[in-house]
Amino acid sequence: MVVVANWKTLSTLTDAEVERVLAHEAGHASIDARGEDAWGDVGARFPGHYWNVQVAYSAAVAIDEYRCEAAVYEAGYQLEHGRDDEGLADDLFGLNRRLVIADHEYQTHLDVARLREDVLREVVFHLRYMGKVAARHLHDDPIDPTRLNRYAQENWETLVAPTWERFVALYRAVPDAFTPWPSPAATDASVAVVDLAHDLTLSFGFEATEDAFWIRMTDPERQARLDRANGEADLLGLNA
Repeated sequence: MVVVANWKTLSTLTDAEVERVLAHEAGHASIDARGEDAWGDVGARFPGHYWNVQVAYSAAVAIDEYRCEAAVYEAGYQLEHGRDDEGLADDLFGLNRRLVIADHEYQTHLDVARLREDVLREVVFHLRYMGKVAARHLHDDPIDPTRLNRYAQENWETLVAPTWERFVALYRAVPDAFTPWPSPAATDASVAVVDLAHDLTLSFGFEATEDAFWIRMTDPERQARLDRANGEADLLGLNA
């Protein structure tokens, strides 16, 4: 494995931040050297099931990211920029806003396939982001939703809380990047995320199966999410 650093990005960081980035990438190199990446044969586990394959691959990325971040925290590095409470609140605002937009746009284009892809993109992004958040929670600074602003607390309660403890339980059994994890354990963990992601998608307000896709949020829920997005946008000065 070869790690190629983006000098334009690294040049904007402090020496400590660059060291942390390289420590994280060393975790990926360690996982790769032992042939333990979580990708494995996840595609073969769900033949012909596009949604589940995409979710499983995303879970594999999230698990590898979790392992690297867990190792970084164990080595004594500080919380990564963007994973603090403010960063988490911003991510939850963006997630809620994008889901509201996807649902709203569907009312105009009425293209189920497009809506499905819009929601899948959010599920995939969230799985990858929350792998790092789970590492923070278990190895550095436990998440306490009461520390978030009220809009973020409501987003957490609606979108994340229904599946959060189950995700934490899964990650608690995952070793850090420098601890061997014989195959196919990582792939099995990625596959296990698929059922969790089904329930996560429900908390987002949608449901996906092999050959169908539904909007599950009610009109009151839709309005509450829209009001929350607008309220937080006002707070951030985005509606000016």
